[in-house]
Amino acid sequence: MIKKNCERCHSEFECGSKQVGTAGDKLPCWCLQLPLATNIPKNFTDCLCAKCLNEFTNVKTSSEVSDPDFYFDTNGLMVFTESYHLKRGTCCGNGCKHCPY
Repeated sequence: MIKKNCERCHSEFECGSKQVGTAGDKLPCWCLQLPLATNIPKNFTDCLCAKCLNEFTNVKTSSEVSDPDFYFDTNGLMVFTESYHLKRGTCCGNGCKHCPY
């Protein structure tokens, strides 16, 4: 296993892409056992940790949601939409990009 840092959250994890079996054959990495997340932003060019991969896998894309409350920006960060803020009803004070208040 190779120690790597997740490109998204920068946490350290072990990548299994260079594992070799007892017969000298290359073994698949653990990440290949996860469902393919089709909504991972294209700007990620290196490995992501299991936590980040699972977050992308478990989130519906905006095309799967009729009234999206959020989307992922090019850095992979979740951004709440104006629709979400209106449903919330008040400003949270975090300086959100789409805050209508």
